[in-house]
Order: sequence, then C-alpha cells, then structure tokens
Amino acid sequence: MVKCLVLILAFGFGISLGDTPKLTLMDLDYRDNLESLDNPHRGFYRTQSLWLKETGNESVSPWNVLTHLRIDISPFSEAATLSDGSKGKSIPLTEDALYALEETLTNAKEKNHKVIVRASYDLDGKGKMDPPQKIILGHIKQLAEVYSKYKEVITFVELGMYGSWGEMHTSNNGSNEEIAEALQVMLENLDKDMKVGVRRPDIIANWLGLQDGSGYENFQIHSEAFEEAAQSKGDTLFRVGMYNDGYLGSSTDLGTVTMGNPPLTREMMVSFLEKYSKNTPYGGEMVANYNGDNPLNTARYISYEGFRTHTSYLNWEWHYETIQNLKDTILDDIFKKNFRALDSEYLGESGYKYIEDHLGYRYVLRESRLTDTVFNDGEFYAQLKIQNVGFGNLSHQAKAELVVIEDVKDLDVCPTILKIPLENIDFRNVYSRELKVTDKDTLVAFDGINSIDISTKIAPSKFSFEAFVFLAVEGIQFANKKIYVTTCTPSFQGLYLGKIYASNEAPTLVKKKNFSTEKNPLIFRNNQRILINKNKIYDIKGRIPREQ
Repeated sequence: MVKCLVLILAFGFGISLGDTPKLTLMDLDYRDNLESLDNPHRGFYRTQSLWLKETGNESVSPWNVLTHLRIDISPFSEAATLSDGSKGKSIPLTEDALYALEETLTNAKEKNHKVIVRASYDLDGKGKMDPPQKIILGHIKQLAEVYSKYKEVITFVELGMYGSWGEMHTSNNGSNEEIAEALQVMLENLDKDMKVGVRRPDIIANWLGLQDGSGYENFQIHSEAFEEAAQSKGDTLFRVGMYNDGYLGSSTDLGTVTMGNPPLTREMMVSFLEKYSKNTPYGGEMVANYNGDNPLNTARYISYEGFRTHTSYLNWEWHYETIQNLKDTILDDIFKKNFRALDSEYLGESGYKYIEDHLGYRYVLRESRLTDTVFNDGEFYAQLKIQNVGFGNLSHQAKAELVVIEDVKDLDVCPTILKIPLENIDFRNVYSRELKVTDKDTLVAFDGINSIDISTKIAPSKFSFEAFVFLAVEGIQFANKKIYVTTCTPSFQGLYLGKIYASNEAPTLVKKKNFSTEKNPLIFRNNQRILINKNKIYDIKGRIPREQ
C-alpha cells in the first residue's frame, strides 16, 4: 500500500513565526551553483523584426527565450519612403497587420518565450519617417489593445514610435511634449499591470511636469517639486521606466543625460531608476566605449551601477567587440580588490558570465529551517532566507507553491504529491541588494537576503511518512544545486528545502512527559534516527516507536 499524505489547504502565509516551535536547520548546499539560468523576463536578448504592411502580412516566431521584437509600421506613415520607393499612407493599422502581430505574440506564448516590444516607422535608420502626432496616437491605441492581451508574454513595452529605430531622435515631431503625450496615451490604453519605457529621462521629466524651460533642476527625486509631481501620478509612476540604447557607452550614455541648463545629470537618472524602477525592466544596448581610458561598459563598473538601476536586459548582438571584451575578461584578484559587489564566488569566471547571470533577478537559498516532524495536528512551518543576488527584481507576478513529495523508497510505486498554493508570497518583493552612496564611499545598505515565513497544514494519514519539500515558483529556477526526486509525473523546477517526517501522535504527548513546553518536541537527528525525548526513538523508515 502506498503511504499517503492528506492535504488540508494552506493558510496564514507570511505571518510572524515568533510563537512557533523550534525549527530544524536543514543540512543543504546553500551556495550559488554558478549555472546560467534561462529565467523569464531577464537576460541577454536577441532581436527579431516584424515588418507590417496593409495586407498579406505574415507572423514571425520568436525563437529566443527573450526576444526584442522590433515592429516596423512604416507603410502607415505618409512621411515614410518604403523599400520599393513608394510612399506610405497615414492610415490606421489594418486588421490584417494587427492579426499578424497577435499571431506573433501567440507563437511566443506557445513556446513560453518572452518579448520586449517596440514599434516604429523607421527600422532602416533613414530618419524623419514618423507621421503627424494624431496618427501616432491612434496607432498607439491600437497597439496597446493588442499588447494588453499578452501581458504575460510581454516583458516590457518600449514606447518607440518616434525617430530612427524608435530611439526618439531624428524625428519629424518628436519633441518632449509630444512624446510625453504619447506616453500618457499608451499608459491609459494599456493593461494596468504593464510597464512602459521611453528613451531618455528628460522625457519622463516633461511627463511629470518638471521640465522648466530648458532646465532640469527639479528632476531631483528628493526635491519638493519632484515629490509633489510623484504624488500626483500615484502608482502610475511605477509603471514608467527607460530603455537605453547608449548603455554605458560614455559618461552621458551617448547623450542620454546631461541635456538642458541646469542639466539632467547621470546621478539624477540613476537615482530615479533606483527608487521608481525596482520592478520595472531596464536595459538596452551595451555599446562601444566612448569614454576613453575610463570605460564604463565593464563588469567592474556594472557591478556597481547595475544594482542601482536594476538592469535586467541587454542586447547580445550589439556591440560585438564589447561583448567579446567581456568574454575575454577574467575576474581575478585585482578585480576582487576593487570589486564593489559581494559575489567573490565569480572570481575566475569571465566578465560576460558575471553579467549574464546577474541581469534581472537571481535567487539563492541561503538558509532553510523546517518543522522536522509533523504531528496529527498537521501544523507545518518554514523559515527561509533567500538572497536575490541579481541586479534587478522580478517584474511580473509568479505563483508560488509548496510541493510535498512522499518518499516511497520504491521506484515501482508512485509517490503522493501535494501542491499547496502560497497565495501571499510574492517574489516581486524578494529584492536585490541596495547600495548607499555617500560623498566618500559606496556601502551595501541591504545585502539582498530576504526572509520568507510559511505556515500551513499538512495532515498525516494513519500511516507515518517521510517526504521531500520543495518550493516552486512559476517558471523560475533557483541558483542552488538542483536536487531531483523520482516521481511518476513529469519533472518540475523546484527548490529543495529539506525532508520532513510525520507522526499520528498528538504533540501533547511530549508535554505530558514534561520534556518540552514547545508545541513540537526538540528534535535532532542521530544515526538515521530522530530523538524525540528521553523515552522514545523513532526510526526514520516507517517512523515506528521503539523502546530505547
């Protein structure tokens, strides 16, 4: 007969465990396994283009785990010169074109791939191809309706639309006021869970009403003017971010900052992203070095600023020499001496691997304490310490569940598997480290170690049992060494938390013997047995009471 676990649905997650019994520290490997993980909504992306026209459109199938989908809509602009020399027409996007876009996003969804979307009228870099503002706003409303249907597929909406490649330069009508208006229209028509990025922080300043003539002195996140503007926008402000196609190319990111008088400085941009883009994707193209003898496009520098800006995605295909330099850079003792991050375990690895592994979030279990034995009251507790060592944080909600797998010790018998939803645990709140910048130094204000408490019921049947406990978070792999358990169902990606045991006895048994005043007895392991109290030893196998 197969030993079974009877499930009583979970409740009370995230509560304080101050009054719970003593928990047992699991003997596990708590190190980062240094494996590169294809987790969703982060990483190096590949680009793919979708060329839309009035009729005869064909979808594409995003083939990479993270794809930058560049959508050309030049045939719908009167200012565009098409590949055959003809002119486009300023008309709404056709149903045929929108269907091809939907089909493309469906293709990504079926592969469980994610996309960053950006539409524009000029993927060839000809310049000044965008139509009048009224037409652009109409197209944005149409695109937003399609995007909203695929919010679980779309990592980030890069507003695009204006200028060559949607980079908001070389545009017919891409003033800050016009782009800020377009941003507002996108936000109003897009699903409220989705985030939107623009190319430069001065556009965000204009959207906030903080552009004073040509000056940006009010774009200081701690200024009274900024705080009033932020309050007026409410939670919408946390949906607005940036994409940066001059990422770390120079001290100005190739003109991304230092515009205006007084100027919008790099520190202003970084401080904004640091506070308001914790759960908003940020990245772009890591370009060639234009900063002379003090390059910023290095693993050493990004180990500092990457954490402040929560960098989550970069272009793998551009720039080749920069990517190759990262691959050729080995993190050695000299790097350790000046290394501002805490990841010394990456010494000996390449700068490319360091950045690849740290883009976005990266979760490492650092400590697992569990209820060692579950008695007939079914009470189970866990205290976990999970460190987010990545540059950024999770941008999309991911369901978490506790998975309990019976240890049947017989490969011919299917184990019972319980899946208990952890509805109050949101991994978007498992934050990465925070840096405190002073005039003299940069300090680690928070090391990324987050505490997670779990309280639930797992009631044993009349048979005692042993079981493996896992934490599963939708689509996400953890950086610890993987532990596999043989089951009769397809394997799943889960984080091994340890092993528990069960007894059908009441927890009050120990109280009567005055051995412990705690709800669960003090438990420790000795030669493959569990010492419960002075009078009883329970074998792990079968959990049969025996006299000492």
